[in-house]
Amino acid sequence: MNTLETIQHLFMQNDQVIRVWNHFAAWLRFSPPHTEHIHIFFSAWKNLTPFAHTPHISVLLPCIILWKIWSERNNCRHNMTKFSHFRIITNVHSHLSLFSKAKLFQVSTWKGFMDINTKLGFTFKLPTRHHHLSVLWTPPTQPWLKLNVDASFKSQSRAAGIGGVARDYRGETIWAFSSYLSQAQDPLFAECKAREVALSCNYVKVSNIYGLKLIR
Repeated sequence: MNTLETIQHLFMQNDQVIRVWNHFAAWLRFSPPHTEHIHIFFSAWKNLTPFAHTPHISVLLPCIILWKIWSERNNCRHNMTKFSHFRIITNVHSHLSLFSKAKLFQVSTWKGFMDINTKLGFTFKLPTRHHHLSVLWTPPTQPWLKLNVDASFKSQSRAAGIGGVARDYRGETIWAFSSYLSQAQDPLFAECKAREVALSCNYVKVSNIYGLKLIR
């Protein structure tokens, strides 16, 4: 390396680092700009894609490359070795591999470049999907009541909890119950037992007694 060292020469303009930048730019199907202005050079990487936000690969990759160039420079100075673009490229690959093994990559990291991620055999963390279920209660027509029942069942102890509520056309509670079952055969038994208790109320009139037949 030259005795006189500048930021531009170290990180952008010497033959060895040019090979490094071209190697990784080819991944992103990108030609680095030929400029002496370092901010223009790295802005080109940042603005490479509309997805270039942290932690997108077009932002992460230049940072890792800079780090490995600096590490290689220090290695040469202190261990009297020859500056090597091949060693820098290998170290960048290794660091990306560590990121992959630590599950630090997300789908958004490689957005627009999933083919590269697949080719390198890297894995990424899948986003957590939250499923929202909208529950809408519809009131009955006057003068009917609507009865809703439910049950919970613990397979280890075979205990169950049952409950229900009857409401009128205005949504006002007319009658409600809850009970504990120390022994239940299975979740279906608990659900049917909840129906049986609910149907014993004089307010309730039903036409479907399938559940009652199951537990008799």
